[in-house]
Amino acid sequence: MAQFIPYKSFPKDPFLKKALHWANHFSHFSLHLNNAIDYPHQGFKEVLAVGAKETLCLEPGTAFEALRPFHQNKWLLGYLGYDLKNEVEKLKSENTDHVHFPALNFFVPEHIIVFEEDGVRIESEHPNLFEVIQQVEPPVAQARFSAPQASVSKEEYIDKVEVLRNHIEEGDCYEINYCQEFHGTVEVWNAVEIFIELNRISPKPFACFQKFNHHFILSASPERFIKREGGKIISQPIKGTRPRGKSAEHDEALKHELRNNEKEMAENMMIVDLVRNDLARTALTGSVQVEEIFGIYSFQQVHQMISTVVSQLRTDVD
Repeated sequence: MAQFIPYKSFPKDPFLKKALHWANHFSHFSLHLNNAIDYPHQGFKEVLAVGAKETLCLEPGTAFEALRPFHQNKWLLGYLGYDLKNEVEKLKSENTDHVHFPALNFFVPEHIIVFEEDGVRIESEHPNLFEVIQQVEPPVAQARFSAPQASVSKEEYIDKVEVLRNHIEEGDCYEINYCQEFHGTVEVWNAVEIFIELNRISPKPFACFQKFNHHFILSASPERFIKREGGKIISQPIKGTRPRGKSAEHDEALKHELRNNEKEMAENMMIVDLVRNDLARTALTGSVQVEEIFGIYSFQQVHQMISTVVSQLRTDVD
């Protein structure tokens, strides 16, 4: 059953807040927002999917094979975890896992709410879902977190940097992006209100909020990993960041400095080469192209250097 309700009959943002609190009573939901941000090849389609008719939750091994028949569903929402790399490369994972998320998690939803330009479209077997959501009274509760903890000490971090510098000097590699994880605990939890506040202070074209039983993902990301449009594959890696300026002149100066910084351009070129190589594995020969290199895009809190790499998918790749 499909239903369309125009925004002129209700305000979007309060409805979204009510819908998220309603969705949080289910075991699974997935929200995607673009926050009306102009972005090459567009941001997320704005959708809230709620409830699970079917689920697929797996660890690395044969996860991609299991996903293949499952992805024939009209709507399928979830995530692919980083450690699925171990299925496609000769790699292993040895870092401490602080969050214990399954490597792959997808669900087929019971209810779909699509936030369109002039209203919401609801796909659901429930005949009065819009009225049910409108009656929700959001709870009032403040979230509280512990201080974030570094995964390695400052001394260990500096020692590792020296080891990596030696690798570069020896010619083992020419550039390394060394990261560490910060983790903590949630002392008081209100996932919906935390996401709403995150999205308010840092609106992005790839905002995402997902629940899988007791696991939540709250994301405010400016970076597209991969998108498929018909046979076209699009990837838009980011390397290079500057804060927003305190004045219009300062803002422009920061953008200019970012666009002309040799270190930032070298890192961005490194990731572009990596993406070109990765897309070539599934692309028609000669179809991998760099649509834009070193593009500068501004968001509410930062400027980012973004490049766009595209390819045409081979017909034998699903």
